[in-house]
Amino acid sequence: MKSQENQQFSEELVTIATENEFMTIKQASEFLGYKVKTLYKMNSQDKIPYYNPTRGKVFYSKRELEEWIKNGKQKSGQGMEQFINYLTKKAA
Repeated sequence: MKSQENQQFSEELVTIATENEFMTIKQASEFLGYKVKTLYKMNSQDKIPYYNPTRGKVFYSKRELEEWIKNGKQKSGQGMEQFINYLTKKAA
């Protein structure tokens, strides 16, 4: 019974998080272009902002990931505006 309640709570948490522009680790991996395994490693090294409210499911704020990308930018031939346009088109 407890296992079923935990599963239901977990599913509700995913629904609420998604509605509030939070992403699951799979969604974040697709958004960022990283493998899920890479994101888990980055989490363990505190290299990326994430939430783990139940010590099970991991969530990412889309806004915080966008800020993380902006703050971690390196000088390159491609401008930040072009990169943001690329992310916007990819998310659409």
